[in-house]
Amino acid sequence: MQECKRRKSEVEQQVKRLADTLAQETKRREGAEQQAVEIGQRRGELEAELAKNNQAQAQLRQDLEKARKHLQAQQESSGAEQTRLEARMQELQAAKVEVEQQVKRLAETLAQGPSVGKAPSNSRSRLANAAVNWKLNWRS
Repeated sequence: MQECKRRKSEVEQQVKRLADTLAQETKRREGAEQQAVEIGQRRGELEAELAKNNQAQAQLRQDLEKARKHLQAQQESSGAEQTRLEARMQELQAAKVEVEQQVKRLAETLAQGPSVGKAPSNSRSRLANAAVNWKLNWRS
């Protein structure tokens, strides 16, 4: 009977060790399963965030392309406007030269004085002064 008690005690100890080992293994497995759930949730969150970032990036690309096209259109428009303004400046410069020549001829004619046999008129002097003043104002 002593032998039976000893064996029973050994078996009980072995059962206790196995129960403890099983409890530890169960606890470890539950921890691993919980960790797997958390990892799965985090993965879902990261995938959603990635999708959102990809969508935002696509929108930014579209906005950038739209801005580039708008800039190009503005550059083309401003180039055409600059060409038009340069042509207008040349026209005005040519007109200015022509008017200056006319003013010079008129001033010279008026400076020569009245025609032979005619008295000087007030209107001629006023016209000469106006022409000279206009020429001075045009240059400034």
